Amino acid sequence: MLAEAIKNISSKYLDEKNKAFANNELASFIRSSGKNILEPNLVKFKDVFLLKGSPGQMNTWADVP
Repeated sequence: MLAEAIKNISSKYLDEKNKAFANNELASFIRSSGKNILEPNLVKFKDVFLLKGSPGQMNTWADVP
């Protein structure tokens, strides 16, 4: 699952980065995929780790997701 998420993000990121940030499907995927993939496996560490995926800030794409 994690490998597929990384492949999906890395294959689309440069193209999507040139599109609008708001309501972008890949941006939404980045925000949710890490938590959906990793959280079930790390539930015993929920008080130690904070999982947060981010495509950027303030409606601006990050250089690196």
